[in-house]
Amino acid sequence: MKSTLRKRGKYWHYDNNRYARNRFRVSLHTASHEKAARIQRVLDQQQLSNPWDERLLPREEYLHAYAAQYIDHLYAVKSEPWASRQRQSMHHFLEWSPDRPLREFQPSDIETYIKVRINAGASPRTIRAEAQVVRRLFTRAIRDGFAASNPTDQVDLPSIKTTRPIRPFTREEVGIIFQDHFREEMTPREKVAAATRHPLLATLWFTGLRVSDVITLDAGDVRLGQKAIVKQIKKTGQMLRVPLADALVGILAPIIPKAGPVFPKYHPGGSDRRRVGVERNLNHQLQAILKRNGLQHGSLHSFRHGFNQRLFELGLQLGDRQVLLGHSAGGTTRIYTHPNEDLARDYLNRL
Repeated sequence: MKSTLRKRGKYWHYDNNRYARNRFRVSLHTASHEKAARIQRVLDQQQLSNPWDERLLPREEYLHAYAAQYIDHLYAVKSEPWASRQRQSMHHFLEWSPDRPLREFQPSDIETYIKVRINAGASPRTIRAEAQVVRRLFTRAIRDGFAASNPTDQVDLPSIKTTRPIRPFTREEVGIIFQDHFREEMTPREKVAAATRHPLLATLWFTGLRVSDVITLDAGDVRLGQKAIVKQIKKTGQMLRVPLADALVGILAPIIPKAGPVFPKYHPGGSDRRRVGVERNLNHQLQAILKRNGLQHGSLHSFRHGFNQRLFELGLQLGDRQVLLGHSAGGTTRIYTHPNEDLARDYLNRL
């Protein structure tokens, strides 16, 4: 038996030429040579257990037995946490599905399974993840000659609900968020985190900048003498000049370095992956603050919406707010402007 590993592009490929008339090639979907070697040993054993004359004939394999072999294969070539999640998803499918040959499964069977999971209260995201595991199982069965087609390819999966709309923070909510950074019962570690996070959140609130632009601020961008921030916006590439409130000048003045990042703990250093991680961690910290104080769900972008909303309530015109937010069109600024019933009622009372 002869099998080799070949690197084609990013991934390793398994090549078995035991039978010249039916050379077996497959991508291992891994760039790690060590993991590829482990998969090679598993595939070699499978090839040895399937003689050529048997592989010429249509073979039948029942779902439950084949699924057990598939899960064992995952534990052999993947990490244990990942394989455990796949096993749990497969368990839901096996719990419902009758044990019959893989060739007999039709798209209607998968649709029935999806309806059963919906009635059981499973979320669309969970159902889509489970269907992905079933799809991989049948893809492997097709490769091994146990199935002719993949029944999951012709099934419409439930759509995932869109994320909740961004709401603006009110002035009172921002006050509560800031006060949370000076709680007396904080641990030393929490005090250090709060001391570095408070100026960043204050910059979000007083400037309306996106979080990606705030965490990448350099000392040269902040001009305290002119009371302004001059920075090239990442999303549009345009140079934006944002005036600084006196309150923000007082917060930033003690921490502005002579050179380098204004917020070194959160600066991504040019890495998009780290930037996404920083924003995610900041959002998690913000959610903890909101939950601790009994406030509704919000995000870091809620500061930007709140900045626009507060200026709107104070009477600043749309064009001025558009310039401050760095929007190329006034329609985008209108999207940021939310109805204020109290303000509308005040105007009605003046009528």
